[in-house]
Amino acid sequence: MLASFAAAQLAVDVGGPQALLDAEWGHQVSALPGLRSAGGTEEILRNVIGERVLGLPPEPRI
Repeated sequence: MLASFAAAQLAVDVGGPQALLDAEWGHQVSALPGLRSAGGTEEILRNVIGERVLGLPPEPRI
């Protein structure tokens, strides 16, 4: 997914604002940041790594 994000970003950097008018690149640029976060998946994985690997105290759970 990072490669797709980097490719879309490169297309916009090279093509400028006109790249966003292209349907495929415009969709990639607008949709990929939302998919990257995927409902907080990265933050959950960071918490798991912090708690299980680094031995940090867990976050308070409700």
